[in-house]
Amino acid sequence: MSRGTEESASPPKASVAGYGALVALCIALLASLTETSLTPLSTRALVSTLGASLEQVQIAQTIYPFIAGSFMLAAAVLGLRYGMRRILVMGAIAYAAGSFISAASTSMTVFLLAGRVLCGVGGTLMTPMIFALAAFTYEGKQRAVAFGALAATTGLAVLTGFIGAGAVIDAWGFRVAFTLVAIMFAGSALLCPLIPRDPPAKPRPRLDGIGTLLSVASIGLVLFGFISSQTLGVITPRTIPIIFGLRLKPFGISLSPFAIIAGGVIWWAFIRWERRVEARGATPVLPSGFLKNASVRSGMLLNVVQYFTIGAILFVIPMYMQIILGRNALETGLMMLLAGIGIAIGSLGTPIMASNASPKRICQLGLTVALVGLIAVARGLETATTNFLLIIGLFMVGCGLDLIGSQNANIVASEAPVEARAQSGGVVGTTRSIGSALGAAVVGTLLLVTLTSGFKTSVLGEQVLSARAQQAVAVYGSVKVVSSPQLKIFLAKTKLSPSEQNVIYRNYEAARLQAVRYTVLLTALVMLVSLFGTGSLPKRRLGLPAT
Repeated sequence: MSRGTEESASPPKASVAGYGALVALCIALLASLTETSLTPLSTRALVSTLGASLEQVQIAQTIYPFIAGSFMLAAAVLGLRYGMRRILVMGAIAYAAGSFISAASTSMTVFLLAGRVLCGVGGTLMTPMIFALAAFTYEGKQRAVAFGALAATTGLAVLTGFIGAGAVIDAWGFRVAFTLVAIMFAGSALLCPLIPRDPPAKPRPRLDGIGTLLSVASIGLVLFGFISSQTLGVITPRTIPIIFGLRLKPFGISLSPFAIIAGGVIWWAFIRWERRVEARGATPVLPSGFLKNASVRSGMLLNVVQYFTIGAILFVIPMYMQIILGRNALETGLMMLLAGIGIAIGSLGTPIMASNASPKRICQLGLTVALVGLIAVARGLETATTNFLLIIGLFMVGCGLDLIGSQNANIVASEAPVEARAQSGGVVGTTRSIGSALGAAVVGTLLLVTLTSGFKTSVLGEQVLSARAQQAVAVYGSVKVVSSPQLKIFLAKTKLSPSEQNVIYRNYEAARLQAVRYTVLLTALVMLVSLFGTGSLPKRRLGLPAT
């Protein structure tokens, strides 16, 4: 980066900004997180009102992180070029427009292609600016408190999102909920003057067009590969896309793994290109300082893991509560509140009460607590009701996640080179979105795969079923997640005897619950493996020089 750009990126003193800027940033993040929680809470409403399938609901949940994760790195450069506060306001406006369209949608096509896409654009512009402005405005312990407050806002979002929005959806429907969130975004745009105005960098950095295309293509292909695996298949094709009359089934294998591999190859080309951009003194989309520093890499990895777990929980628990247990949105929100309380305690209390503690030890403690909590959640899942293990487990997951969340964004911002710090928001936002998309996509795919396999295996082993009934189950394709009343209605329309219907019903319920448990245990396994990647995290208090 040029000397002029480096000088313009020096952060203003916190005493000038005070904490009014932090309040504005927290409200902007609160609006963003509240909006994100509306889609899983609206599962039943979208199915009944717009005729959505569970696959379409999952797509609605992943469109936002797919768009945001692909474009956030480029958005960070836009913040340098035009001013971070200005880009933040533009993101809030796009978010408000997307929420209004979601509220007025008459079909899932409009909801997905207009409402969710616009919200993805809003998140692309807004989220990296929130974290970049926090890193740009505050230093030392105040920066730790700022990032802790932003992490605690995630917990508060459970109150506004899962409790408040859940009550609104149950009382007045999802349209009113999305309208109220749109008003929140409009209000957050009006609060932006509380944030100190950051002038554009001089000379203004040019957006690296080739680097942007490579980063978007690589991240987009990887996310597409994981997200599409539910419909296209993991290895064996489930659906074969046809483009210009060509059936895309290379070597008889699903297109999804090829998309992931292609994304990895393009990412390698992107990194090599970025080195050339830096060598000639231009502004890269991803400064090499983020990848060369082991502490920053570990912080980025933990951010992915944290939001992988959040994405998985946001997909699994609402689906479990509403489809398996038949609970409403408010009851689902009350269950998610347990995780939110843990999030708020873990993230806001840590930088205040343990400001001198080692970030490495805090993150290791958080991973361990969340791991134990996930195991408890898996053990606490039942067919008919919730139990104590589920309640304690969700609270522990919340505490563990934001012990991590109180540190990882600050690690990325504080350990990155000073000249690249203004772009840390894009890096943090990108890893958040990638983690969220992977969490929902991976557990969604595992859920269907294990449900289909477990159900067919158990039914084909039932001697009381006729050969005709077993053959009908054997040739059936992927088994979908449906509620127990829906399954009864479906079975009643078949020619099976009542005893055969009861056998299939009992086996489906058992396979469905076991599949949900597998998704939670997979998330716990990700948490366990992540413990081995914490060796490079800083041991000293952030803000102090390395010794």
